[in-house]
This record gives sequence, structure tokens and C-alpha cells, in this order.
Amino acid sequence: MSILLQEASFFKNAVTPSVINIYVEVTAVRASSTEIDWEVTCTLSEPAPSALTGIYVQVIKVNGYGLNWNSNPQWAIGETIANDTRNETSCNPSEFSATIQENSGFPPPAGYEFQNLPFGVLVQVFAGITGWDVSTGTYLRKEDVSANAFVPNSLVFSDDGGKMIVLDNNSDSFVEYILASEWDVSTAAHHQTVAASIGNLSGMFASYDGTRFYIFNGNFLIYFTLSTAWDTSTKTQVNLQDFSAQDSTLTDGFIEETGEFMYLTGSGNDKVYKYALLTPFDPTSAVFLNDFSVGTEETNVRSVFFRPTGRQMYIVGYTNDTVYEYHFSIAWDLSTASYASRSLPVGTQFPAGIFWRRTDGQKMYIVDANTGDKSVYEYNIAP
Repeated sequence: MSILLQEASFFKNAVTPSVINIYVEVTAVRASSTEIDWEVTCTLSEPAPSALTGIYVQVIKVNGYGLNWNSNPQWAIGETIANDTRNETSCNPSEFSATIQENSGFPPPAGYEFQNLPFGVLVQVFAGITGWDVSTGTYLRKEDVSANAFVPNSLVFSDDGGKMIVLDNNSDSFVEYILASEWDVSTAAHHQTVAASIGNLSGMFASYDGTRFYIFNGNFLIYFTLSTAWDTSTKTQVNLQDFSAQDSTLTDGFIEETGEFMYLTGSGNDKVYKYALLTPFDPTSAVFLNDFSVGTEETNVRSVFFRPTGRQMYIVGYTNDTVYEYHFSIAWDLSTASYASRSLPVGTQFPAGIFWRRTDGQKMYIVDANTGDKSVYEYNIAP
């Protein structure tokens, strides 16, 4: 399975496109009368995922200009002009080349100047990064947390998988666990329980680095900072914000890595709401942008999670006990979201929270608030 990691448009001659991920960057694009050339380089601002096994480059026509001769249109919008596949496991710079005459079946006439036409094509770079397909999920194991969290309704993990934090609606507390083996819930040992100092908690999410936590009380979102990442005993409440204008029963949220955009969900309207944060990470600076209804799939939404690329979203709720996957044609843009026809029944009565391992999307976790279960479920997602 190939996952889109980078896309860029170019018109006429070479343009250096913007980077939208940490793994693959298109560093140059050139066009001549018969050939398109581009260079692809892996960036190592963060470690490349171990699942990187190859790169696939595809050139697609994206508008209606040019590429016509002899009164016959060549390449319809959306049609592949050229492609190339290479095996790349070390993230070394690679150059890819696609020649129009060899790929089209309709070579342009002599002297046809490809690079001077007012048309655009889309260069898409794919890599063998796997995971994130919820329909491939398989149950692995679970861990009963009822001894310390009697009504668990949300969970987060530290990015190294060494700590799990569950929100308990019974004691209104953060319940922390240390995992002897990273990401293995069966090795969880209770570490500490920290009072949230706020009652009737309905959900929790955290920033990527674990220094900011957010919890819900009805239509209110409470924001904390932590002086020590992932240690809720070091929390300080910063502020509280009312979001009842969108939903009076908030249940979960997500904040992307830069803190510029926040997404909330609730069971009142079964929608996901997007906000711009004028002050990064601060919900009191939120400006509502738009929303997206997931009510066709789930009518009692409890939790939401996003892939770090902003191109996939997952929700789960009490009505169908199923995780649903959505795709975005533009990263982080709710107006471009659509149901991907991928889902996974999680077989629990009250799946209250969802979390994914961000590094590869090959682990997913569900916390069950069922009075007869109260467990964290661990799923493997196909590599």
C-alpha cells in the first residue's frame, strides 16, 4: 500500500514546492520539450520510519490547459502522464525521470515545446510507509485498569510508548501507568493518580510533546501546562473556555503539532469542529472555522484522532462500537473530508477513547468505559 506523503504543483519551468511532511521532499522540478525531471530527497529532521521501503512518483494532469494537438486532447484531467518506482531504504537522495514520449502513447510533434505551455501537473511522491488503515486492525490484548480507573473514558500515550495516562470519570483524576515494554499494555503498572480538581470529566487530549493537557467538562475545555512532560503531578491550570456555541457535550479533541489548529468533537451534534488558535495551543484564542458531520457513521461520538500528516481522521462512539476512518484531500482541511469506507468493529460496549502510535500507525488503542470491562484494548494495524 502506498501513502501520499508529498505533493506539489509546478507550471512551465522548475518550481521548488513546499514540504508538507518530514520524510520526503521534492527538491526540484524541471520540464523540457519532451521530458519531466524531478529530484526527491529524504529529510532527516526526524528519523525516517523503519517501514520506508520504496518511493513511487506519479505525474498527473490537474487542469485543462495545453497538451493538445491535431485537434485531439492528450491526457485528460486526472490522467497519469508518467510514473516511476524506485526502492529506497536508506533515505538517500534519488533522482526520478519521466519522459513524455515514452509514456503517453501519443508523442508530441517535432518542436512541440512542453515547458512553454500554460498548464500544470501534480507531482505526487509516495513511499512505502504502511499502517493507518483501520480496516486491517486485529485485536492483540487488553489490560484491565478498573483497580485505579473505575470509569476510564480517555487515554493518551507518551511518544516513546513508555507511559499511558487514563482519565477516570469516577475519581476525576489522571491515572498514570508505566509500561515495562513500550506500547505493550499488558506490562502497564500503576504509577500515580493525580486529581484533576474538576468534576464530571468527559474527555482528554494532549499536545504531541506531553507538556500541555486538555480535559472536558460538558461544554467547557480546561487547559493545563505541565512543567515535566507527561507528568500530570506538575500541571498548572492555565484557563477554561466555553464551546457551547458548537456543542454542549464535548467528549474529545485533537491539536496538531504546531498548535495552530484544534479539533473538537461531541455527542450533542455528532460533528468534528475545527478552530484556528490565534495563540498556539491556547483555546481561549480559538476562532471557529467549520465543522464536519460524522452522524451518518456514528450518532454518539466519543473520541477523535488524526494522523500526523493531517490526511486521515478516526472517530469512535457508543452507538456502533466501531472505529471509522476519514480521508482529507487537503491536509487538516475539514471541508475536504470524506468517509474512506474503512472501519473496524472494536467489540466493546462503550469505546470511550482512541489513540494511535504516531510514528508508524501500526498500533491503535481503545479504552472501554463499560462498567463490566474497564480495559484498554490494544490492536495491531497491518504493516
